Amino acid sequence: MFKSFNFSEMEIIVGTVEELLLGYKLIHENGIYSLDLSFTNHSHIGSIKSVAVSETGVLASGSSDECVRLFHLQKRVELGSLFYHKGSINCLQFFQSSHLFSGSDDAKIGIWQTGSWERLKSLTGHKESVNCFSVHPTGKLGLSVSKDRTLFTWDLIHGRRGFVINLKQIADAVIWSPDGSLFVVVFANSVDIYSTETAKIVHQIATNMKISTAAFILPNILAVAGFGGFVKMFDLQSGNLKSELQTNTNRYNILNLIT
Repeated sequence: MFKSFNFSEMEIIVGTVEELLLGYKLIHENGIYSLDLSFTNHSHIGSIKSVAVSETGVLASGSSDECVRLFHLQKRVELGSLFYHKGSINCLQFFQSSHLFSGSDDAKIGIWQTGSWERLKSLTGHKESVNCFSVHPTGKLGLSVSKDRTLFTWDLIHGRRGFVINLKQIADAVIWSPDGSLFVVVFANSVDIYSTETAKIVHQIATNMKISTAAFILPNILAVAGFGGFVKMFDLQSGNLKSELQTNTNRYNILNLIT
């Protein structure tokens, strides 16, 4: 999976509760990998809650200061700020290089045109904070989960809300599969797997440890990680555990796939 990837070009972006954005370059020398600080930025005046990077190298960061900051990673310049939300920015996601989506404690989802950075639309309907927003691979559909214990579907072509699913508890994240045929809803100790076609649960995964993050490895393989340093990989066609990795890490905050 990593044969064509140039690790020397990898840069890791970290957002901290101390209001700092940090960049680290991955260094490979004599068979040993290390991290070298590449930049620091203190534009925010609140703890950083979310970061996202576009295909063109634009970094967006969201904070409890109710602001989205924009940076060009290659040029190392600030591009400006987006002001709209009246609450912490809990989630950011780029769709390709054309749009940015932002979700906030104000229960709203902002849709922004990249380049001009014009706010094109606001998606409203949630009654409490938006915890996560996810865009379908086609860019035509969206999903959001909120502290109001609901999952909303969105028609992104027309900017309208679709159907609503009432959840058993507050969901921390919602994620489309790479091919868009499934989506998963992540809770504190479990994951529900839905069919996109039927919007029905096809499998449920339960763990005995708190989940903090999940990511698709393949269209039907989901990696789940969290407190206790575990990473578990599940086959979503059967719902069975495929493999498990235990590390000395106390907690995983985020998983992502490198292709």
